[in-house]
Amino acid sequence: MDATTLVIEIGEPPYKAAKRELKEETNLDGKISYAGLRKTKTGKMYIYLCDEFKNDVELNYEHCDYKWVEYKDIDDLEDKTPYVKQIIATALEIPMGYE
Repeated sequence: MDATTLVIEIGEPPYKAAKRELKEETNLDGKISYAGLRKTKTGKMYIYLCDEFKNDVELNYEHCDYKWVEYKDIDDLEDKTPYVKQIIATALEIPMGYE
């Protein structure tokens, strides 16, 4: 399990990069919610949530599978990336603003 990650292109606002990567990696369009910014050892982590999805999931070459899970069930996943639950928990604690 992994979260969609992205590289922000020069001059590109982070929320537009999030929408672009979501579309490129999953074929999903959706309403992007800015959930917060965290500083990391290597830079900044912009946290976004997305809902009101449009389209069906079509994964690109970077991914081989996906699964929708409820937050309470993340610990039950066998191949979870440890930081995913922490990112989601952090995002849920921050008041969200929509683009």
